[in-house]
Amino acid sequence: MKAFLLVTMTVVVVRHSLAQPINPCNPPYPYLVYHLQRPTQKPPVSIYMPYDVLIGYIAMDTFQYHLPQHAEGELINFLKRQTLWNDTLRKIARVWYALADYDPMLYISRIWKFRISEPSPLHWEEILIENIIKASSNIKEARRNLALLYSHYILHIKVVDTVQIRLPAPPEIRRKSMCITTSCVVEDVIKGQVAPLCNTAFLRGWLSNNRQTLDSGRCLQFTYCPHWFRHWTGDVVIIETDSQGNLVSPALLDEILLPGCEYIVFLRYNMACRSTDSTQVDYYTLDPIRLEWEGSGESSCGFGIYPIVDGIVQDPADDFGFGTNLSVEQFKQRLREQIAVIRNW
Repeated sequence: MKAFLLVTMTVVVVRHSLAQPINPCNPPYPYLVYHLQRPTQKPPVSIYMPYDVLIGYIAMDTFQYHLPQHAEGELINFLKRQTLWNDTLRKIARVWYALADYDPMLYISRIWKFRISEPSPLHWEEILIENIIKASSNIKEARRNLALLYSHYILHIKVVDTVQIRLPAPPEIRRKSMCITTSCVVEDVIKGQVAPLCNTAFLRGWLSNNRQTLDSGRCLQFTYCPHWFRHWTGDVVIIETDSQGNLVSPALLDEILLPGCEYIVFLRYNMACRSTDSTQVDYYTLDPIRLEWEGSGESSCGFGIYPIVDGIVQDPADDFGFGTNLSVEQFKQRLREQIAVIRNW
């Protein structure tokens, strides 16, 4: 089953995804971006989809394109009222999880609205996340549900290469403008069954000796900025640079993402910009999620990245209430147990 999931991550790549070394939204900023094709079929369904995915896209299509204009406010008010773990909120969360898990690229390209006059499924998702936080009995449960439902990918990875991206910025803010394209081998898929292939422009020596791994679909890339990282104390890690923007303490980067090391990561596509021509292609980055929110009063330890050291997942703040000294298999089992709860709501 594990091998099947890893292979199926490549199935839809040709259909609707390609990574580019240059960000077309802002060419001086060499971020890794994915351009995802907007679905041309409405709803974007097939008879091979799981039941929850099929009904999810049909329902989304109905509410977005066939809802009377005056009824949109009623729908939003209805969603906002679902702040307790009743059957309605559970069923919505179950279907929403299934949509993102089945094909994150199709999902994110579908929930963005295409015209100003259209209702926005992305806004409905935001309401859902707010409701889940309100419905949770404590901050650890809220953070756990947020991580499971807001992520497009939950993966066990091994980093094989990191490429620093030094963005154009004044010296005084340059240290907060340094990001890293991380290339990794996917060791296990917990959520997100379809993913884009790695872009060779961001791979160096590793590529020549690992072409088979790259072609298998087990290679994945995402962008990460070290200044996002927060310790369990809530302190931001400062990346020291000189006046030219060169790293003074490169070891700080190694504390976060280091080739040869393994991690549990929670990733999400974020819109970079929208195309304005007839190609119907939009541009996204893939980044770790932010496991904290305004007013929560606490900071997440890992910002969506949890190192594995000597087989133990490093989560000193016990972000999800699983415990602080779990093996990687125990940690993944706790995640899968919670996912099973969501899938059976």
